[in-house]
Amino acid sequence: EYKNAKRILNFLEKCFPAQPGNYKHLEKHAWVLSVYTMVRELKLSYSLTDKEQVIQDFIIDFHSNVYFEDFRNSNVHYRKFYDNVRGGWSEKIIALRRNILIKEFLAGNTLPELDDRRQISDEEKISIFATKKNCELCNVDFKDYKDAEYHHVDRYADGGKSVPKNIMILCSKCHDIIHGKSEIVTPSEEEIEEIKITRQGRSNYHEHFDKRVDPQNRVYYWLTGKKVQLEDDSDVDVDDNAILNKRVSITPLHYDLTNYEYLDELKSWKITP
Repeated sequence: EYKNAKRILNFLEKCFPAQPGNYKHLEKHAWVLSVYTMVRELKLSYSLTDKEQVIQDFIIDFHSNVYFEDFRNSNVHYRKFYDNVRGGWSEKIIALRRNILIKEFLAGNTLPELDDRRQISDEEKISIFATKKNCELCNVDFKDYKDAEYHHVDRYADGGKSVPKNIMILCSKCHDIIHGKSEIVTPSEEEIEEIKITRQGRSNYHEHFDKRVDPQNRVYYWLTGKKVQLEDDSDVDVDDNAILNKRVSITPLHYDLTNYEYLDELKSWKITP
């Protein structure tokens, strides 16, 4: 509970940063507790990633409406909140204020829902492991599916689903690097085998489109997926493999995709509008 409280307070600090400050709507303890319990409850079921400004704007507007008499008297929820924010610390009153805030917030904002489960099952892990028995970043081999760690490509906290197509197999070291728990270690100058002139490797992606909502509550679809290497792991003339084998990779690139050899052929076609 301590860690969860710390995460919520860190999130609220981003919602209401020290600058510019002067948050009049948070001057009373009842308001502070109401906002805290609202965020705590929302985080149990929804992703609040990049919603800091949305929450700040909502609380400022809600506070203004609560203390605007004409508006308050025309809205039963605002009236009820006003009547119960001036005092009272019972569990029932705290829950009432929290639930009003949540109901009003969700009425005007669409949030990605969190998956019902945080982890995939052992059966799903075994199924994934049957097709991939090494770390998808560093290629270290695993002897058993329990040796691997199963990482959400689209983060669970962002609404990513706990389904096999959204899972990467990683070793603990690479998993920690992705989550920022350890630094990326690069080979020392003595460890570098050689400098290789390489070509760009061929790879494929198991793709899917993830439905998301931007800070303006507009729905959009994000292309995501898992990279699948199509090259022989031992071919160090490929950029990815050279790096994995402690070599410096230099790959000349260009952006012109024109097939110049085919230009004359196309010009010979009798194409009419």
